[in-house]
Amino acid sequence: MFKKYSMRMIILLLVALLMILANGRGSSAYEEDRTIRGQIICTQPVKGKIHLLALQRSQGILFNLRRMETKPEVLKSKTIVAYASLDRPGPFTIGPLSPGVYALYAWVDVNGNGAIEHYQYAEPTGWYQREDELILAGVMPGASNVKINVFSPRPYPDKTLKVERNSGGGILKEFKGFPLLILRGTLEERAYSQGYLLGPQIVDWIDGVVLEFFIGSISVYEKDVLPFLRKHFGGMKGYDSAFEMMLQGMRDRGSGLTSRLLNRDVTVDDLKAANAYYAMQKYISRDKHTSYEDSVKSLCSAAAVWGELTEGPELSGSLIHGKNMDGEIDLRKITVNGALIIAEEPAEGGKKFISIDWAPFLGRFNPMNEDGLSLLPHASESILNAKATNLTAHALRYREVIENCATINEAIVFWGKADRTSRLCGGFNTAISEPYKPGTNVPPAVTIESDSYGFAVRGPMDFEPKSPHSIITTNNFFLYQGERPEAVRRAGGYHSTVLPRNHRYRDIMKLIETYDLENTPVGSAEMINLLRAASTSEQYQGMTEYSFISYPNEKAFAVAKEDLRQKILDASFSRFTSFTFEEIFKEEKYDSAHKSSHNDQRAVYNSDRGTRLKAYFDKTSHTVTVSLTSGREVTLPLAVSASGARYSNDRETFWEHHGEASYWINEELVFRGKVELPK
Repeated sequence: MFKKYSMRMIILLLVALLMILANGRGSSAYEEDRTIRGQIICTQPVKGKIHLLALQRSQGILFNLRRMETKPEVLKSKTIVAYASLDRPGPFTIGPLSPGVYALYAWVDVNGNGAIEHYQYAEPTGWYQREDELILAGVMPGASNVKINVFSPRPYPDKTLKVERNSGGGILKEFKGFPLLILRGTLEERAYSQGYLLGPQIVDWIDGVVLEFFIGSISVYEKDVLPFLRKHFGGMKGYDSAFEMMLQGMRDRGSGLTSRLLNRDVTVDDLKAANAYYAMQKYISRDKHTSYEDSVKSLCSAAAVWGELTEGPELSGSLIHGKNMDGEIDLRKITVNGALIIAEEPAEGGKKFISIDWAPFLGRFNPMNEDGLSLLPHASESILNAKATNLTAHALRYREVIENCATINEAIVFWGKADRTSRLCGGFNTAISEPYKPGTNVPPAVTIESDSYGFAVRGPMDFEPKSPHSIITTNNFFLYQGERPEAVRRAGGYHSTVLPRNHRYRDIMKLIETYDLENTPVGSAEMINLLRAASTSEQYQGMTEYSFISYPNEKAFAVAKEDLRQKILDASFSRFTSFTFEEIFKEEKYDSAHKSSHNDQRAVYNSDRGTRLKAYFDKTSHTVTVSLTSGREVTLPLAVSASGARYSNDRETFWEHHGEASYWINEELVFRGKVELPK
């Protein structure tokens, strides 16, 4: 009995001991499981502490992160669940974390001030992502081997860049604090120049905006988006040669075509997808995983005011048209840093125009031409015609209208003819305005409400507030019910009246009515207040990457971008900078004339084989533009050299020493000759 009891006690004691040990090991394992471990990778040289943040991955995380980035001391933000700081790239452990799904976001605090500095990509950023979940992928405690790549996209260069292409060419420079791209020549020459001057930014936009922000999945992009584009966007075929020339310009720049996410070179199809980015995201990738009704809704707001409502000391009754560009708020701030002014002078006899755009766009957003005709885009709600094979991007339609039309009536006629050969990729509202001419019965501003099936033109008196001197445009149809009503109905695109949830429309309308009742003439300050009202409506805040105001009568415009230095999320609350058509195009003439100034030098070199090479040395921008026998022209930046003058983009190199020049492509000598002495 005692023996039996003793054995039983021993067994119980052993079991208890094993449980204690197991619990001890279990506790240790549990603690270990509450962390996430991995590696911070930096492919660029970095200096400064790397801060890694764990954020609860829940609905609204993008906007929580966006607000967190405005804080002067990010690590004190309540949005952060846990953080870890590293002195250099390498292994990390973050935790302990409660059970759940987290997003990991990192940045390099280059200046050590504890804030995230996005202006000109000053501080590299990154986050955990997977090929099928590119934007803040979810990860759970216990995960290991989590890799986060931290880097900065490429900003526009500090120095002026130029390129010549046959009889055309382009200039990229800073003007009044904004990047300015001036293009001239045929469409193909302008496309080549754009690709050459903006090559690095085009690749970064495709990676950071199209793929990461809008599509969100490499497999969806490669397997769904691009095949859909090839099959259905036949309406873009007329631009194939221009897209090819844009790609050739990028190639000749020598800055690289490789997409870091696709692990291949960018193609013409990728350029087309960027130009039709909104349709690619809203109507293809999202619909694969969620119903249309649950997908992201359209943003942007605009108002045009004229006549009696602007009869004051500033405008004297002329028209003013303001627009918020909302929703393209990628985490790397490419849509903010990368927004630029593009000015074009077509050689084919088309109208000169400006636009506020992004690097990969051959089409044009927010353009205004030399006659004062302006087109301001707003995505709207209608199901894309997935059976059509002649779809085109709205931005390309805008290019056609702005180059060919002087008035709203001309634009409407042109639009109708264009619709017979190509159809637009989904719902869009286009606010169109022209200079106000007192005494005419034609309204100087209308909204074209359109989708893949047709369009209707809404005038100022067709819908609330039914004012002869103002019109408001947001993201719903208020006249057009659809050539195929089911496409509009299913998307909830048409509203017969202003609904309580149409907050931005209501807020703009109410403020215009207030100005009217108080006899306050609308000028620039009042238009900015209208844009601010839309930016901070009950519907959303902190979503306006840039704001644009056109003055068609004056042939002038003003732009404000999200202020990345002052951490002002809505562009309408940032400082507006004004421009005139005359000064923008005078910059191009100045730069062209500057070629022959004393700071510049031209030379011709002859080879023993009878070939010639022309070189134009710009001592201001420290570049050489080389014209080869084939007619191809390349602009190369000055590079380090032990002797002589060496210019190189790493792929192509021009070397001049003691009157002898050589030209190399990928280390292959293609020209050697001596300078031609003046006769």
